[in-house]
Amino acid sequence: MPASPTPPPLNCPQYVGSLIYCLYFHPLAKYPGPIWSKFSVWPYYYYTVRGDRHIWIWQCHEIYGPVFRYRPDGLLFNSPQANRDIYEGNHNVKKRNFYQMYPRKAGGGNTWNCVDKVRHARKRRTLNAAFSDKALKTSEGYIVRHVDRWCELIGADNGWSKPRNMADWYRTRINDLYVPAGSLNRLDEVLAASRDIQLRGYLGYLGLAQSQPERML
Repeated sequence: MPASPTPPPLNCPQYVGSLIYCLYFHPLAKYPGPIWSKFSVWPYYYYTVRGDRHIWIWQCHEIYGPVFRYRPDGLLFNSPQANRDIYEGNHNVKKRNFYQMYPRKAGGGNTWNCVDKVRHARKRRTLNAAFSDKALKTSEGYIVRHVDRWCELIGADNGWSKPRNMADWYRTRINDLYVPAGSLNRLDEVLAASRDIQLRGYLGYLGLAQSQPERML
C-alpha cells in the first residue's frame, strides 16, 4: 500500500508573525474589539453557529462603542453617521463579493446585494424619490404611530410571554405600513390572511421592485 502523505509541518514563526501583525501593525489594529477577533474569524463563526451572533454583536457594541473589530479584516458600526458615510454618495468603500450569492435569479439583485457601483446607482435612482429626506419626514409620524402600536401589542403581557411567531408579527407590521387599513386593530384576521400566498406576494412587492433584471430598470 502507498504510504499516507505526511502533513506539512506547522510553520510556527509564520503564525507568530501573522499574530503580531494583526495585533499591532494591521490597518485595523487601532480599533477595539475582542482579543481573539483581532487575529481569527472563529469567534464570529462560533456565535453564528450557536445562533446568537446578534447578541454577541450587541454586547460588543456595549463594551467597545459604536465601532469594533469583529474579525481581522472587518469592522462593525452602529451609528447613523457611519451608515451615511458608507452608503451615501461616492465614498471609497465597496461591498464584498459574497453579496453576489444572494440574488434569487440570474441578472437580478437589489440595491442591498448589488456590488457594482454603476448598477447600484441605476437601481438606487428608482428609489430616491420615495426615500428622500422630505418623503421620509412626511411619513415619520405615520410609521412611528404604527410601530409604537406594534410594540405595545407585543409587550401586552407585561412580562415574559409565550413564544411568538415573529414572522407573522412582522408581516402585520409591514401590512400596516403599506396598507393603511389598521391591521393591528384586527390582528387575528391579518395573522390568518398573512398565510395566504396572494397577500404574501403583495407584501413582497417592494422587494420585487428592487429585484428586477437589469434590462427592466
